[in-house]
Amino acid sequence: MNTISYVPERNLSKYFISKKGEGMPEQMTFGILREDMREELIAYMGEQKRMMQAADIKAAKAEKPVKLTKEQRAYLSGKYNPHHMTREEYTGFVQEMVEMGVLTEEETSFLNVGGAASAVPLFSPGTCGNRSMNTEDAPNYCYGCEQPFSYASSKGDIMNWYSFEAAYRTYDETSQTYYLGRRERIFSRLYGVLKQMDSSACVQTRQDAYQKNYRTSRTAWDLRNSVRLSPKTTG
Repeated sequence: MNTISYVPERNLSKYFISKKGEGMPEQMTFGILREDMREELIAYMGEQKRMMQAADIKAAKAEKPVKLTKEQRAYLSGKYNPHHMTREEYTGFVQEMVEMGVLTEEETSFLNVGGAASAVPLFSPGTCGNRSMNTEDAPNYCYGCEQPFSYASSKGDIMNWYSFEAAYRTYDETSQTYYLGRRERIFSRLYGVLKQMDSSACVQTRQDAYQKNYRTSRTAWDLRNSVRLSPKTTG
């Protein structure tokens, strides 16, 4: 996990004139852009976008996949089903990712934890640049099919939802290339965790099935042999 140093945002109030709308409550106002400040605001926004995207690209190059320990895999796969989580379970899973150091509290704002999109700073890595999906990296991609974009639309199948989010890439106009933006890195990081959980759960399921089949087969074998080896009685 890599943190990004933010460039302090400028107070944007100087670019706007506050007005009170007719019929609006006393405490409510809206802003009208000052025409004499338009060019300066456009230049400032362009500068912020370039700086944030440069920071985002630098962080993308330093990003490393999360490797769970055997104990963590067993714990998480035993507690959460990547293919089906209730809203409470999903919230708990995300919080455990913070506690394990996989995520920061700030990064949870991208994950639709509270049932709605949380506020993300206007000029911050992960909010600048056009995004496109690399369909080859989306295992469940289907042309024309509906794609999950939130907990509600995922119907609790977090692994499927995250597989789509992790397949997106952000476009860098300067280099004219796509890279793993901050939003995609967060989902990719957690998608990797979910895949490890799912793999661990599958291994345990196979082991349980093997043990069950072995016990059944062994019992049948013992019964056959006990009958075969039992002494015959004569009348």
